[in-house]
Amino acid sequence: MPALRFIRRHFIKLVIAVVAVSAVSGWAISRQSQNTVDARLTTPGEVPYPQLSTNESVVGRALPPVDVVSEGGESISSADWIGKPLVINFWYSTCEPCRREMPLLAATATEFAPKVRFIGVNLNDSAEVAREFADRYGVTYDLVFDNNGSLARELGVATAPVTMFIDENGTIVDQVAGELEESDLVGRLRQWFSL
Repeated sequence: MPALRFIRRHFIKLVIAVVAVSAVSGWAISRQSQNTVDARLTTPGEVPYPQLSTNESVVGRALPPVDVVSEGGESISSADWIGKPLVINFWYSTCEPCRREMPLLAATATEFAPKVRFIGVNLNDSAEVAREFADRYGVTYDLVFDNNGSLARELGVATAPVTMFIDENGTIVDQVAGELEESDLVGRLRQWFSL
């Protein structure tokens, strides 16, 4: 046993010595190296994650004449919507913010009809799913389907919900990405359409 005790004591001293020498050596080496690490996370003006899409600003542009599909399956041109103030909302049924704002859009569309036309542009659902969803939230305004994504592409829509305010001449005067609150929606209607 005395031999085993001797070995343990020297082994522990040896481990402590190795750890101490390693720590001092690592510290000495790090002091000699130059700091060449670029710790900036992004470059100004550069999109850090180009695969993540954001909505393009289209305020000031004209509503493009693009064909979409009605609930009945007919082709409709967005050019037919021009002539009175218009609110276009891009949505789909599994979008949680879309669900939360849908009752507000439905009630506001009813309140401001016929002075302002509301159109719901569905980005994802079948006509049956979209109508069932819209009925659940009291939507009575027109629903159309951007099946091939043409309107969304032309308007730079990459995420939903997005709501655009378009004057009677077809100029996009405002846009909101994300969920609308009641005061914001009504405030924008009054601001842009003098209601």
